[in-house]
Amino acid sequence: MASNIPQPPTSLHLAVAEGAVHLSWSPAAGTSEGISSYEIARAELFGGPFVVIGTVGGDTLQYIDATAPPETILYYQVRARAGGKVSDYSQPVSGEVPASLP
Repeated sequence: MASNIPQPPTSLHLAVAEGAVHLSWSPAAGTSEGISSYEIARAELFGGPFVVIGTVGGDTLQYIDATAPPETILYYQVRARAGGKVSDYSQPVSGEVPASLP
């Protein structure tokens, strides 16, 4: 049933601090099962391929990517999981960790 598929998270935001990429988002519209987790995916190209780099619990709305290589523009997307069902990915955001922060 289509109504049991979660909506993608919204308002994905990226900030760079302390040599890492900090992502935050607004919660996905849930299903009767509720959101069980969020999957974070990263790519070096806008169109992908995206690779899942982390998962957080359904009540967590942020992720820190401390493995982002410096001086590389990276693209991120997040999707929600409700039981065995997954949403589409959010709109991508991009950012770059500088070689050294002032």
